[in-house]
Amino acid sequence: MDCQVIKINPAGCEGPAVSIPRGVCPNNIPPSNPKTTPIIGLNGIKKRLGSEDRVVLSLYVNWGSDEAWNSIEEYLDACKEAAQNGDIVNDHFTRKEQAFDFNFEVHPNGKKTGGRVGPLYAWRMDSGGVRLAIARTRTPKKEMPNVIVDCGSLFLMCNGGIRGGWEIVRAMIHALGGEILEVKVSRVDLCVDLVGWDINEITKDFFLRKYVSRARLNSMYRNGWNYTGFSCGKGMVFRLYDKLEETERQPEKRQVLIAERWGGTLPDEAIRAEFQVDRQTLKERGIDTLDDYIEKAYSLSKYLCKEWFRMTDDVPEVGHQERSITSEFWELVSAAFLSWTKELTENPKQIERRVKTEADPSALARQSVGCITSIAACTGIQFESEAQLRRYIFSHVDAAVSERLDVLGQLMKKKARVYNSKVPNFDKAEELDFVTEATEFKAEEPPKQINEFFDFYEKMAYDYR
Repeated sequence: MDCQVIKINPAGCEGPAVSIPRGVCPNNIPPSNPKTTPIIGLNGIKKRLGSEDRVVLSLYVNWGSDEAWNSIEEYLDACKEAAQNGDIVNDHFTRKEQAFDFNFEVHPNGKKTGGRVGPLYAWRMDSGGVRLAIARTRTPKKEMPNVIVDCGSLFLMCNGGIRGGWEIVRAMIHALGGEILEVKVSRVDLCVDLVGWDINEITKDFFLRKYVSRARLNSMYRNGWNYTGFSCGKGMVFRLYDKLEETERQPEKRQVLIAERWGGTLPDEAIRAEFQVDRQTLKERGIDTLDDYIEKAYSLSKYLCKEWFRMTDDVPEVGHQERSITSEFWELVSAAFLSWTKELTENPKQIERRVKTEADPSALARQSVGCITSIAACTGIQFESEAQLRRYIFSHVDAAVSERLDVLGQLMKKKARVYNSKVPNFDKAEELDFVTEATEFKAEEPPKQINEFFDFYEKMAYDYR
């Protein structure tokens, strides 16, 4: 498969236009450094308003026999050692697979994931806009992937997103000698690029709270007195920012944007809208594997643009956000997202909401007792007996229930849906006397735990002194 060749003379670059493989910046032809790994682009990719901006995949790879794996291990260790010694000649290697020529640049160190207790991936390497992290294990262990693939923005733009880029990633792993057993999606950033909109005005609308969002955290970007964008959320994040400013010192990225997203010319105004979707959110929506994502990307985009975040014409009324009219700008953003995600598959599927099927009542009870303990510790009450302690706890529960009796049934139904359990039959007119029940309540916990509770209470009370 040949790389498509296009004619580009990006803004800010002097001289005539040059013929380059799709996605490769002019200063990479010819490579001035043997470590340079040009972006690989497929031929015949349809231009779209958007695609994935970043995709992180967890691969479960079998590296063949022990002999084959030992050979791979020794070669990667040699390249890693060369990188540590600054040997730019021997810290990279090439492999050919199908029509692709891969140049792998090995890093001097590995990759640690999941904090202190996460797995260590012994080798990191880059090739054609893709970063690989490979663990020192021939086969995957249980639920732990042994290869992490991080597909970058340029690579994805040049290949129409992960659907086109996956063909290259699969060939890349095969060129290294691996067989992919399973693919899971760890992170997906979906984006669209639009021209002709003033980012300063749109960010001001966000500052005035003309939006509806499920996220609580937000931040704004400024350059001097001009707003250049904002973000909303943590883990699951929406971003809107000035793409012209971001690519001002990135000629290779700007060049691809001009060719693929901006219509062949450098616009006066260009913005990017981007959703970062983490692993937890993907799993909650029934997206686990790469096939799941491709089948449900359209439905996921609809949820993100219509339920998770949207901008409105006016400040939404508290408690009635659904009445707010979606702004003209956001209608265009939503249409752009739905346009390119709809083309990923001919048979799109609906995302789902996976509910919890198990709950630990004992753990929830201990949590509630901990809250009551904090209340008692703040007031400085001294308990002389177990019966006094129980009366105190149930009196506060009774008071809390009485205050919210009118909405308690609705809350119970909501919680029942979360835990996928039978909806409780609760009548708010029915009188509940937890204090009376407490006097008849018999201890089910051994005295040792009661004593531990008193010890814990004394420590809490000391903290509030």
